[in-house]
Amino acid sequence: MPERLEQQVRKLDADEGLAAVGTATVIIDKQGKPMGRFPTAHGATAVRDGLHALRTTPVHGSMMLRKKHLATVGGYREAFSASQDFDLWLRLTEQFAIDNLSQPLYQWRITPDSVTANRRRLQLQYGGIALAFAHERRRCGTDSYSLLERCAGDLEHFAAQYRFRGRVYGFWGDSVFRALNDPRTARFYLGQAIRCGYLHPWTVGLFAWSLLGFRWPGGKPLPNSPAGTDQSTE
Repeated sequence: MPERLEQQVRKLDADEGLAAVGTATVIIDKQGKPMGRFPTAHGATAVRDGLHALRTTPVHGSMMLRKKHLATVGGYREAFSASQDFDLWLRLTEQFAIDNLSQPLYQWRITPDSVTANRRRLQLQYGGIALAFAHERRRCGTDSYSLLERCAGDLEHFAAQYRFRGRVYGFWGDSVFRALNDPRTARFYLGQAIRCGYLHPWTVGLFAWSLLGFRWPGGKPLPNSPAGTDQSTE
């Protein structure tokens, strides 16, 4: 969609406070047939809130970013071998605004084997760490990225050493339940969170729900993240 870049440049030129702008996204199948829209938030506040609530995330391939803002927050962080973009959006929204154009100017091609179960689980785990880091930065001014680097992809080892491990386990349990409908694994992580003293009412309630063996009690589960796992087309 050739008009996408033009409209994004116009949006950035009109608002110096914007660090990045994406667009609404159409999901297409192997043959290019539209299957629906990927959920995207519109308005800087809605984008930020959607990230923190694990409801929506900007579509990475649709984004246009200001280079200076990217450099200000440290760019992409390599230790996030999955969900690098999610970590970046969280850090950007702490200092700047991100928005999406409401027009569907980007297409994401998804096939049944686009995201394997193991890859999806890894995305969710790194996403939980990114959210815990966001909390840590608000509370302490910095995060434990160096610990994540030292753990070299061993996320269970990272969580066992991390000072906010209960929050990480809570996020993992929540997201595994939501996105994978896996109450057994969710129960394990939620139980770990509670044992670490992370007694958020949602975590405790979800743990009790998982004990009953029920599936995810909410609405639609988290969509697959399109970052780095699909074929995209403009």
